[in-house]
Amino acid sequence: MRERAGEVGVGGWWDRLFAGALEQALGNERLRRRWAPRSRRRKLVMAEAAATVATLAVFGAVTPSSRPWGLLLALGVLTVLTCYLASQVNIATRLITEIGTRALDERQLAWHTRARTVSHGVTRVSLLVLWVAACAAWGGEIDVPARVLIPLIGLATFLHVGFPAAYLAWTLPDEPVDDEE
Repeated sequence: MRERAGEVGVGGWWDRLFAGALEQALGNERLRRRWAPRSRRRKLVMAEAAATVATLAVFGAVTPSSRPWGLLLALGVLTVLTCYLASQVNIATRLITEIGTRALDERQLAWHTRARTVSHGVTRVSLLVLWVAACAAWGGEIDVPARVLIPLIGLATFLHVGFPAAYLAWTLPDEPVDDEE
């Protein structure tokens, strides 16, 4: 596991900061059992998607001039919830989309490649839709407020970042778990 956890992330600081926690999560049988059934992973993905959309909706409702403290608190809570659920989705997929490809076996590498391919296709389509909408708004002299534009850009970003793991959590078969209890 140590070499797998060391492969996670985009740089050395990430590895040093999170390698121990990721190693522990990968070896946690309780978490493995919790997310072994595909039906549970699908519920987790739906919860993450709902939390992401709710976070972006609240973000769009917050305006710099009004500073509604209730909305800011809700935004903070929803952001933490979204991050927690995203980490659980990654753990449920055994960090296949986060681990460097050198640490994956052939089956995991095929899953990783498929998830990345599908994700890039989804991101490509969503960005194309956003671009067409922006062109239509611009050509029609429609003002698109930042409170709408920024959450849409956030959605595209979160889709690009989180979709590979969500796709795997949704599509991987039930994981066999040893019954030692």
